[in-house]
Amino acid sequence: MDFKVVVVAGKSYIVTPPTIKRLAGAGYWLSGIKGDNIKDVLLSKENPEAFAHALSYMINGDDNLFDELSNGTETEVKDALEEAYSMVSVKNFIGLLGLARNVANLIAKPKP
Repeated sequence: MDFKVVVVAGKSYIVTPPTIKRLAGAGYWLSGIKGDNIKDVLLSKENPEAFAHALSYMINGDDNLFDELSNGTETEVKDALEEAYSMVSVKNFIGLLGLARNVANLIAKPKP
């Protein structure tokens, strides 16, 4: 499928396969939550507002839907976010993970 429909606070949203921009925006908001993988992060009780910010990025590519999504329950938002992440193909995700690791190494190592 090219899209999924998620419902938060009684309103339907279309989620398409996420772009790098959307993944980066969502990742920014989820980065402070402890967990070894996305499932651990989604099961976390830390910073519930971060999930609405992240979902806004996954749906819209920006933070403009945060106020609307904040009206949903924590379960609705987390389930919708899980649906959005399920659209990332494993092959592409592994490639992005390697790229992110390389960028992190470049940033962390000082130039001689």
